[in-house]
Amino acid sequence: EPYRVCRRPLFLRECPDEKSKIHP
Repeated sequence: EPYRVCRRPLFLRECPDEKSKIHP
């Protein structure tokens, strides 16, 4: 399951794929 959670407090907008993957 691809995690689309930004590490920064910006869950309102979809973060880019570069910063979308959180550390496993």
